[in-house]
Amino acid sequence: PELTGLSRLFGQSARGEAAGNKQRRRFMNPEQLIGFIGDKLDTSPDYPFPGDRESAVFRHRGNRKWFALLMRGIPRGKLGGGEGKTDVVNLKCNPLVSGSVRGLPGVYPAYHMNKEHWISVALDEADGEALCALVCMSYDLTFPKAKRRQGSDDGA
Repeated sequence: PELTGLSRLFGQSARGEAAGNKQRRRFMNPEQLIGFIGDKLDTSPDYPFPGDRESAVFRHRGNRKWFALLMRGIPRGKLGGGEGKTDVVNLKCNPLVSGSVRGLPGVYPAYHMNKEHWISVALDEADGEALCALVCMSYDLTFPKAKRRQGSDDGA
């Protein structure tokens, strides 16, 4: 279920164009990303690092697990190359599809996180529609698990 919406993204070329579609990609800035997460997932940013209002964490209300970490002004060299700085969001990613997802424009192995289970997305490189799908996938992957009742038979 967390892969809903991602399948169409893998049809994009390295420049982020869908097959036969020459439309210009739309990027998101940090404020637009925060707005999307608030509107779609009803989650507000949390600033857990003392004195740092540039790094925002987005958590599930039920289990407080992180599903996104927004960081501003990350040196591009930390992502694997390039000059200057960029705004990045780290997202949880299903390890079964992480290799394919990292083939999308602007998606890199995670900066400062477990590279098997997390990805970093440069906001000024990734298509906004793809970013929204990746945020939703991350949210689904970290959704609180239903608790099993004690003594219940799980059928195994």
